[in-house]
Amino acid sequence: MGRKKSFLMLHKNFQFIYGLALLLIIPATLVINTVLFINHTERVLDIQLERQANLAASLIGEQLQGYLSDQDSLQAAVEKITQNNSEVYSLDVLIPEKDNFKVIASLEPTVIGKLSSYSYNSLAWSQGEAIAYKTTSQARSSELQTEIGDQQFWTITRPLTDLDNNKIGLVSLKISTQVISDLVQQNYSRSLIIVAIGTLVIVLLLINNLRLFQVAVRYHKLEEVDRMKDEFISMASHELRAPIVGLRGYLMMLADRSFGELPKLAGEKVKLLLVETNRLGDLVEDLLEVSRIQQGRIELDIKSFDFKALADGIISNFEPTAIKKNS
Repeated sequence: MGRKKSFLMLHKNFQFIYGLALLLIIPATLVINTVLFINHTERVLDIQLERQANLAASLIGEQLQGYLSDQDSLQAAVEKITQNNSEVYSLDVLIPEKDNFKVIASLEPTVIGKLSSYSYNSLAWSQGEAIAYKTTSQARSSELQTEIGDQQFWTITRPLTDLDNNKIGLVSLKISTQVISDLVQQNYSRSLIIVAIGTLVIVLLLINNLRLFQVAVRYHKLEEVDRMKDEFISMASHELRAPIVGLRGYLMMLADRSFGELPKLAGEKVKLLLVETNRLGDLVEDLLEVSRIQQGRIELDIKSFDFKALADGIISNFEPTAIKKNS
């Protein structure tokens, strides 16, 4: 019994539960889709920035190759490159010395002339190709892995080669990813606005749908009431038929003098009662016809009738009342 009651309650509130589920699922889907799209866009932009950083390291390395023998000119070239390219956050130039590498030019004066045993330098040198990695160090040199902050950088360490493709040094630079961070933040802000507007529209649509559902429920209830009314009319009409048929039969027997001769006035009244009984029977039949029409079960039978007889019956019906009022 309790399970049946719970089922009926669930069925009754299905539209509300359905609307609430849509209200939760659709905005959540929009948010998840937006987050996934932005993350994918961020990865694509990040990969593109890595490629640009690698290309920048290659171009900068080619520009600096001719200054390796003159440390002062090399330092001036390093500073000029960073001034003309705001995305370049740090730039170090190193040359091999014994088993390590010596920094001969950098935007961070404290590391110039010092030896570096940084693993990425050795890895890039041994592989003979660029090594790219991300760092959050805010130092103006790849040699200093301190001053950890929120901003991320792509660090590219690339070997420098001469015309004979012999390795003669290393260039290490940081490229800021702030542009990507700003774009992602803008996308997040715009997406949140779009999601908020979409959620508002969905809420309004759901509210409107709930109202339409209430109208539909009322319409179904009216249909049910109308059906019950038709059933009642049909049942009542059939129940009224029996006494009317009996009454008509007795009146016809009285009019035919089956029970003996009647006084003239009484005979006229019996005939009038018979007319009214027939009229009552016609009204019951009309009710049945209306019920059949509403149920789509009507069959039309068009035929002529005696209008004079109808008029005489109406006159006979209202004549006593009219005579009484005139008197």
